[in-house]
Amino acid sequence: MHSSIFPFISLCISTCAIKASELSHPRTLHLQRKASFNTTQLPSYSTQLTSWHTGYELTFQTEVTFGNQTLSVLVDTGSSDIWVLGPNWVCINDTSNATLPQEACTYGSQTYTPSTTFHEISDMYFGELLGAGRVSGLFGLEDVTLGGITVTSQHIGVVNTSSNFGDGVYTGIVGFGYPSMTSSHNGSIVNADNTTYSVNASTYNPLFNSMAQEGLVEEAYFSIALERTPFNATTGPGGYLTLGGLPPVSYNPKFATVPVEIAPLPTEITGGIANSRSWWAINISGIIFSPASNPHNTTTNSTTALAVVDTGNWFNYVDPETASGINDLFEPPGQWNMETSPITYTIDCNARAPNLGFTIGGQTFFHNGMDLVYRVGDGTCVSAVVSNEGVQLYGLTGVILGDTFLKNVVAVFDFGNNEMRFAERTEGRSNTSSISPPSPVSLMSAASSVTWHLLSLIVIATTSSVFFLVSFI
Repeated sequence: MHSSIFPFISLCISTCAIKASELSHPRTLHLQRKASFNTTQLPSYSTQLTSWHTGYELTFQTEVTFGNQTLSVLVDTGSSDIWVLGPNWVCINDTSNATLPQEACTYGSQTYTPSTTFHEISDMYFGELLGAGRVSGLFGLEDVTLGGITVTSQHIGVVNTSSNFGDGVYTGIVGFGYPSMTSSHNGSIVNADNTTYSVNASTYNPLFNSMAQEGLVEEAYFSIALERTPFNATTGPGGYLTLGGLPPVSYNPKFATVPVEIAPLPTEITGGIANSRSWWAINISGIIFSPASNPHNTTTNSTTALAVVDTGNWFNYVDPETASGINDLFEPPGQWNMETSPITYTIDCNARAPNLGFTIGGQTFFHNGMDLVYRVGDGTCVSAVVSNEGVQLYGLTGVILGDTFLKNVVAVFDFGNNEMRFAERTEGRSNTSSISPPSPVSLMSAASSVTWHLLSLIVIATTSSVFFLVSFI
């Protein structure tokens, strides 16, 4: 995932004390809005979060403590690194490398100052390519706390140069992808080719993998249950990120289980590891849609497609024909807008959304129509379903299941079994379900299809048009 000049939600954590004897329990991060609201006291092992919504961006963020400093970072299942802006970081032009005012990179105002517990690895550096630019800097070890769980000597990047765009609040990213996509490099950054940050990297354990490996969480999976922001609100509830367990929300007890597929990426992209998992990529077996006024008039795209599940992306990306078919069913129909890149569909903010479901593991998960109408910063609205035409990474194109989809399910990201599980959300969202996912099911991994990763979506508004800048990692 990552950023955009789009109305955005961030998830900010306030940590709570955890006893050593409690470290093998799930940790739940409760995503809530910055504005005043009533909350229920969470259990001692939970951490309450705050959601943000600014400008033209929608993102989910949480607070992470680096040493003794707590900073707001983006929660991203579409990338693997954990990095934060360092002191006196420099914003540069991505093409000319000219120095720009820090405000041009639109990050939050907070930065990380290496603490006494930070130890730089002198013969390595951090460098990551993003679709909106690049970030680079020191690579080292620091004590990192998320949701009350502390990993000592966690590998992190401390960014001192960035051409990437932020959202005005977050100052880093915590990635939840596989280790093969981490971005540390051997040697000195002084002589590094900054156009090749995505290749020949040295891998390390991302934060959650470190937690699981060190036995700090009960299970080697995390789960996400996102909340939808009220339609006209700039802030709102964000949902839950639970480490080693399930979120305290209501859901259908019947989970769909699918294996995490291996994307056909070259080994120079995956840290020299052949046939390795990279993103949370799964096969979807169907896309079903129908007009709200005639739900029995159903169209089904039954072609199996590889999809990346990405909290860092608001939209659902599908093939052009399916995108057109879905957007034609808005009442009134969505209008193809070629002035944006990638192409979006402008819709009436009061449009009646079609029925839309994705079939995963034999179950079809439908969207709430509210999630398909997205209000941009100028007061107009666009469809949350867009075409993936022309959007590629290393020649690969695929489906993206973004936050639009994730608001309707409990999603379990299981490193231990290399699988994902999904359950339908029910409306009693403040209640805690006592039902656990079904026992892991052994499934043969189907032949990998093409895939790509949308790390972020940046939207740049001008007087005449809006440009959506696709960001990859």
